[in-house]
Order: sequence, then structure tokens, then C-alpha cells
Amino acid sequence: MEITVSREYKEEIKKSEMVFRNNRKLCLVLLLPIFSLCLLKVSAQRQYNPSFEELPVWADEFSYTGAPKKSIWGISIDKNGETPRTRYVDKSDNVRVRKGRLELRVKKVGVQQSMYEGGRVYTINARSIKYGKIVIRAKVPACFGSWIALWLRVVDVKGKDVRGEIDVMEYFGSWNRKKFQANVHLWGKLRGNKKHIQNPMFTNQDVSAWHIYTLEWYKDRLVCYMDDVKTYEIAKHDLQEWPFDTDYQLLLAHTYASKNAKNVDDRQLPATLLIDYVRYYRLK
Repeated sequence: MEITVSREYKEEIKKSEMVFRNNRKLCLVLLLPIFSLCLLKVSAQRQYNPSFEELPVWADEFSYTGAPKKSIWGISIDKNGETPRTRYVDKSDNVRVRKGRLELRVKKVGVQQSMYEGGRVYTINARSIKYGKIVIRAKVPACFGSWIALWLRVVDVKGKDVRGEIDVMEYFGSWNRKKFQANVHLWGKLRGNKKHIQNPMFTNQDVSAWHIYTLEWYKDRLVCYMDDVKTYEIAKHDLQEWPFDTDYQLLLAHTYASKNAKNVDDRQLPATLLIDYVRYYRLK
């Protein structure tokens, strides 16, 4: 049986094909900027580093309420909280987990003598760190007088003539939110009768917003990032000693009125350092 197609029907088919072609071109025109933006975003991000395990050895997402987990953290109690007028305390007002975040809070406690209480936590020995990657998402309070540090120190100092310190992020309130430093310290018996050498590098960035601070610790170098942008790098050959081949512990600290705090305004207190998560990945 032969089917006859009318001229009108053929014309309708041609019109439909033309509409389809035009719409396809329009879709490509509209989608091209979106694809370009996605490619740009991917290329701008730091690529996955295969030097580290894909899953963290341990992590704290702070998805609970109350005191920090004792299986990960200790809380500092110190009459001299690294400043003459501030002490670290184990109080829920100063160290607590709430609304999915660790809160390290400084508050004024002495009306006459202007004394302050701050908060500091540290990883216990079972969570010690040697090489690998530490990732911390944090928000710093914009408060004159605050002294904030995300840093690492050696676990056991016995028998060590030289010990190290790694400051992933350190901030003084006198910097008015505009910058922070990463730093590596050497302490002990150093050449030239020196007892302390430091190697700071500054980054101009508003620390009062949420940022991700990362340390990549290799056997021969230390590299720091802020939001995947490199802020610091130092290699073994850059230092006269390399005490970064032993176990360290991580400390998260918020104190007040340090010797470097040129401007102190405790009317801005209480002030809180917020930590969203901490993750540690082992070096392969």
C-alpha cells in the first residue's frame, strides 16, 4: 500500500525541523557560558594531592553538644594563658561545642584589674600528628586584643636540643582583621648562641570571614594554604635544623591582651573563635 504525503504536510515537517535547529543553537548559546564558568572554577581549584590518604585518619565535625570529645581533645588549664592577664580555663563558657561548632571564648572576669579568661584545646597523645595534612575551617573574631593561633608543638621534648613549632595561622587583634601570619619556629640550642629563630610570612586577607586553613606536612617541607591558596612554604634546606620528624600535637587557642596587642578594647568582649571542623589525613 503506497502512502501519499501532501505538499502541506511536507511544508509543516520542514518548519518543525527548522524550529528544532534554531532551538538547538539557542540552547548551545545559553549553555556555553555555564560550561565555561564550570571549567574555569575547576581549573582555579587546587587539584587533589595524591600524596595523602583520601579519607581522614581522624576528624571532628563537632556534630554534638557539650564539651569537646575526650577521645580527641584535652582542655588547657593554665594560670598564665601565654599573657600576663589571661588564663586558660576549663569552663563551658570558654570551651564548648554548640550548634555544630567548637567555640573558644574570651571574656572579662576582673572588673578592677582587667583580668580575662580564654580557651585552648589540644590533641591528646593518641591523636598525635607526624607528617600528613591538617584541614581546619575557622572564623576569627574581629576583636582588638585577641590573640588566636592554630598551631602545632612537639609532643615529647625530652632529649631534644632543638624543638619546632608550626603556626598554620596566627592572628593578633591589632592587625584589624586585615592580615595573619604563618610561621615556623625553632627553639633550643641553635648556632650563633641563639635560642629562638622564626620565619614568618604574612597574608593580607580578612580573617573575620570563614576560611579553610590547611597544613601539608611532608618529610622535607611544610606548606600552608588558605582556601587552597598557598600562604607559606619552607623546606628542610632553608633551616639550620629540621626538628619536624617526630610526633606533634595540634592546638587551637584564643587568648587576650598579649604583648603584641597594641590595641586592646575589652568593650568588644566576649569574643569567640569558631571552629567548624578539623580533619587529619595521613601522608602515604
